[in-house]
Amino acid sequence: MRTKNILIGIIALFMASCYEDKGNYDYIDLPDMTIKLPVAQYNIPAGSKLIIEPEIVTTLPENELDYRWEIYSQFEEEDVVYSELFAQFHTLNNESSDPKRLEYTCVIDGQYIQKLTSYRIRLHVVHTPTQRDFYSNQSTLAVGGKAGLMVIHDNGSTSDIGLVVASEFMRTAGQTPEVEVTADFYSSINGARLQGKGVMLYHANPVVETELRRTYFVAITDQVGEFVAIDFAKYQDWDFLFYGGLHKRKGNSKPEGIVYTGMQKCYFDGGEVYVQSGDFATFPVISEKYATYSKFDVAPFFVFGNYKLWLFDRKARGFLSTLIGMVSDNSVFGPAPVNTSGGLFNLYDMQADLLWMDNGGAASHILAVMQKDDKERFLVEINAADAVVANQAYARYDDVSMLPGFNQAVAYAFGYDQVNMCYYAAPNQVYRYTVFNRAISGVEPLCMTDGSPLKLDDGTPVDFSSTEVTCCRLLKPFDTLGLGTILGVANYFNYNKLLVVGTFSGGKGTVYSMAIDQMTGRVTKVNKYEGNFGYIRDVNIKFM
Repeated sequence: MRTKNILIGIIALFMASCYEDKGNYDYIDLPDMTIKLPVAQYNIPAGSKLIIEPEIVTTLPENELDYRWEIYSQFEEEDVVYSELFAQFHTLNNESSDPKRLEYTCVIDGQYIQKLTSYRIRLHVVHTPTQRDFYSNQSTLAVGGKAGLMVIHDNGSTSDIGLVVASEFMRTAGQTPEVEVTADFYSSINGARLQGKGVMLYHANPVVETELRRTYFVAITDQVGEFVAIDFAKYQDWDFLFYGGLHKRKGNSKPEGIVYTGMQKCYFDGGEVYVQSGDFATFPVISEKYATYSKFDVAPFFVFGNYKLWLFDRKARGFLSTLIGMVSDNSVFGPAPVNTSGGLFNLYDMQADLLWMDNGGAASHILAVMQKDDKERFLVEINAADAVVANQAYARYDDVSMLPGFNQAVAYAFGYDQVNMCYYAAPNQVYRYTVFNRAISGVEPLCMTDGSPLKLDDGTPVDFSSTEVTCCRLLKPFDTLGLGTILGVANYFNYNKLLVVGTFSGGKGTVYSMAIDQMTGRVTKVNKYEGNFGYIRDVNIKFM
């Protein structure tokens, strides 16, 4: 009974309180907001800018809204559970002056964008007076590479790296991208140019294309060597290429070049040469434990011929050779052979300087351009495949009078295993010639396959006589599988078939790509690319 009375009292009190409530509550319908990202997936090359104009419908005052563009990203960790635990949306640094509109350069910075893959992106809006959150739909951001032809060019004191996107520079045939010419591709991403005059470009082409640590570019000028990430953002300097800084010139490096032979990456640093093992572990090709080490001053050329390695010593002014299997931290290089059949000469004592060296001419042969003290130049041919060591010093061509402007040439190019694909860039012309059976023949200005002068598809003549030719390079990139041309494997459909020529006139540089008929060495097609290039020094393929 007592419990019943208590319940009745509670109910009576509740009803009384309701009766006294005068209904003073104001119920307000707060304004809502809808946000829509118009595209389900944005495909953006690394280093390029993502721009999104969202569709927003609301009556909320603009000055009460806080716009936050967010990307879903997770830290790179081997522990999957740990990685997923820290996966979250991160607020991007919007480069747009209008916070509703996203402008973001997709640089692989290791923080929000760690590699070439897909991410989720959304717009998060906060109503600051009420702290209400509004979210857009989520779109996919697919960050990929941008393939093309890298072009290092300069103004005499600083350099930039441009990019030409066109079908002949794609990795595989059949791709037809819209043609783009960007002369300031590097500086537009990094906010500054490279110091010094351009020397060379190098592309480490990975097996796992999304790995930052294995996919990189190196730009070398006469002042710096710079390690560039896959999106062209500066990553580290030259010393980063040496694991733990294990090279003698650390802090006083003199980058001279990189050669990728298809089996090893070789770094040339002030006369020393290092081979890369694994990711970044490096060791000197010529070990300090040998008394002869100190006498070597190796030029930045590293050529394989029939499983034999060839270098050039600038101190002795002669070639060095060894078997590939001896390239280790205890390797020894012996003097190159003396020829006793094709005209007596000693490859280890050339009494001349090396200007250029590459696989070229007949199968398993190497061609080298040399310059004597009197500035006269000559050609040397090495037969790396000959079982008789002495015969590897195959031929020396001292008489090059049939090659116009050879002594003034600024660049050389040799086709792999192709006797008719020998080229050089004289100041105002590009010439082709043949080296075969210890003779030079077929000298001619570069021309179409029918012998007619060079021309574009529309019939416009290509005439170098009124320009300065600055660059001449056959595109011969190796793959990272370690096969290269040794097994006849190439990872580029135009391997050994595309000659790129750079010219300079009227303060601007121009790029010409020339498809080559390998049998004749002549040209089947010419394309011309103009932009705000400076003095073009080197070109190389960018696969991503």
